[in-house]
Amino acid sequence: HYWVVANVTPLFDNSGNIIAYDSCRRVPSKKVIKETIAPLYKKLVELESDGGVEKSISYLQNLLKENGVSYEEFIFNLEYGDK
Repeated sequence: HYWVVANVTPLFDNSGNIIAYDSCRRVPSKKVIKETIAPLYKKLVELESDGGVEKSISYLQNLLKENGVSYEEFIFNLEYGDK
């Protein structure tokens, strides 16, 4: 697999029109991939095989809720830790 943490930001002209996108990508640590990303990905794929995308989305939403974080906070914490 190819794992990256990516942030995409639109670039605007003087009239407010999107003219391009800027992307910043970072490779997560091997520890984060091994301990968090790969097991979570495996679980989501299993759930999708069994109950469709809705089942995996529900699982992820519940995981985030149980941990009291948004998706953005979850991703940020993978890279920078719980600060």
